Amino acid sequence: MVPIDNKLSSAETSPNSRRKCYARECRIIPNYVSLHKHLTLLTRFFLNYMPHPEDIKDVNWNKYRGQDFWNGASTPLFIAASIDRTDCHIGIVDNAALRCQPAYEYDSAAAKFTSRFVEEATRLIWSWISFETVTKKLCHELRGNRLTDKAIQYLISVQYSPLEGTGELVNLLREICPEKIVETALSVASKARTENYLHIHFFREIRNSLVHSGVHDIAPSDSTIENPDKASNDDRVLQLRVASRLILLTIQNLVIGYLFQSPLKTGDNEDDEEYDDLGIISGVEGWRAIESLHIKRKNSN
Repeated sequence: MVPIDNKLSSAETSPNSRRKCYARECRIIPNYVSLHKHLTLLTRFFLNYMPHPEDIKDVNWNKYRGQDFWNGASTPLFIAASIDRTDCHIGIVDNAALRCQPAYEYDSAAAKFTSRFVEEATRLIWSWISFETVTKKLCHELRGNRLTDKAIQYLISVQYSPLEGTGELVNLLREICPEKIVETALSVASKARTENYLHIHFFREIRNSLVHSGVHDIAPSDSTIENPDKASNDDRVLQLRVASRLILLTIQNLVIGYLFQSPLKTGDNEDDEEYDDLGIISGVEGWRAIESLHIKRKNSN
């Protein structure tokens, strides 16, 4: 179970943390919560406000039956939200005791960058697993071999548009992704006439390039070697973060379609505050609560 306090990890709030929001991501979507908090809130929503299909119309639904049914979606989100940091010790491959200063600086930068790359890759994979579970449960009757195609069909059927900021994130990916990924995503979307869901084609191609590619170039750039703290802005790391964010937004979209006709509401806060103890907007229809899950609260830093 995810703790009910809303405090972020010390790694997320520390000034020079790898959990610090990346400059370009923050510039285009300054009203988004951090990726870590986004994962945490979505996990809490699945654990507390997602009913079993047989309870979807029942105001007095069984919370624990809902938790069991959506466990395949909530657990991967919980794992992704729980990642505090990764440490890759590249010296285990080449542990020569004597190194020149330039070699030492390169290895140090490579270790920091590789750690961040692996961290974001791991978070992406677990977010994808949650997306797979949600799609299989909601779209099992739809045709198509690709889960992403089924997800798009479902979203078209419920007539719900991508969430705020999705287009800006897609534009960022078009700027930083390898040309092959961009061309493939655009081509698939054009042939299927699903340009409005280009973000789904994008995160599918990024995920595929990660798990199916035979080559991974994760060597640090020259700027990273000169200043390892700037590694957080490396395009290869940032595209993984943005892809994870788009997966979460798509999961929210799918859930909105699932809950749209449901009378279920989030719990009222005893102190009449806008948000409950879980950090989720209180006393409203479930689909409305998850629609704004990724948006910062008013007067929130």
